[in-house]
Amino acid sequence: MSLHNQAKSLIRYQSIGIFCIVLFIVGGIFSYFLFKGNNDYTQRLKLLSNKIQLEDKKQIKLEVEHARDYISFKSSQAKRQLMEQAEEAVENAYSITSAIYLQQKDLVSETQVKALIIAALRNVRFFNGRGYYYIVQSDSRIEMSPTLPHLEGTLGLEVPNIVESIHSILESVKNLQQAGFSQYSWYQPSDLNTKSSKISYSKVFEPFNWIIGTGDYISGFEDDLRNAALQRFAGLKLNDQSHITILNADGNVISHSKHSSDMPTEDYQLNHALMDRIMRFAKDGGGYINVALSPQKKSDVNNHIAYVEGVASFNWVVMADILPGKVNSVISAQKRQLEKQSQ
Repeated sequence: MSLHNQAKSLIRYQSIGIFCIVLFIVGGIFSYFLFKGNNDYTQRLKLLSNKIQLEDKKQIKLEVEHARDYISFKSSQAKRQLMEQAEEAVENAYSITSAIYLQQKDLVSETQVKALIIAALRNVRFFNGRGYYYIVQSDSRIEMSPTLPHLEGTLGLEVPNIVESIHSILESVKNLQQAGFSQYSWYQPSDLNTKSSKISYSKVFEPFNWIIGTGDYISGFEDDLRNAALQRFAGLKLNDQSHITILNADGNVISHSKHSSDMPTEDYQLNHALMDRIMRFAKDGGGYINVALSPQKKSDVNNHIAYVEGVASFNWVVMADILPGKVNSVISAQKRQLEKQSQ
């Protein structure tokens, strides 16, 4: 082979080598940026997922705190609300009594006026049927007792099992206002064999020297507040991802707010093992916990984070959670958006 041909071959090999080196460098650079892009994309998805999970944890904690504060407020206001409503009811009865007295006192006998007033008040009920009016004279003679009519006409201070109650009522009106509150034990309309703690308000009607009063049983009034709270949570308008669940002392679900058509109430059951774990966790102070809501079913509600806290005043446990399926749908939407941006 001539020198000329050798030179041409050498140049050709050099060109091929340079081209291969350039191609390798370009491929390396392209691979680097491709890897970097994929790595950045993965990191952005990871950061996005962490951000969403953090926001979700903050949200469910806030929901529980709001529920706890509402329940605690209702519980703290129970006695005050009972007293206010009892006083209002007595003022209404006093107005009725005064109106009948003024209209009839010059037309019929005193005995007839009293009978008209008693007839007007005897069947009035409130406090979900537990509330009624009583009338006692200043000497403790019982003029009207709708739930225990056999006591009417007797001196309450001479009846052994109600002496303390009648004494408390009589003492409550010994002031300038001739009105006041008393707390004692009395028989509930639903159980005439057992006494329950009761708060009453009484006021003197001077023309007849009557003491007109009413009240409610503390346990019954608190039950009403509990039921009102449960109704509020059952109808609470959260977003379409959050759920608030309330458990009683036995670990049973007594309220659950839901807004997801793919999660009917009958499917929202806690197994005994998880129930016990949640109750113990709440008793120990609560916080974030992994929960399994329907382990017997193959679904995306099997395991996810909830925030749990106990409410001592009602002996309840409040739990808020966000379904993983809902969280995953948010992440998927954001993922599609990132893919569009990376194209």
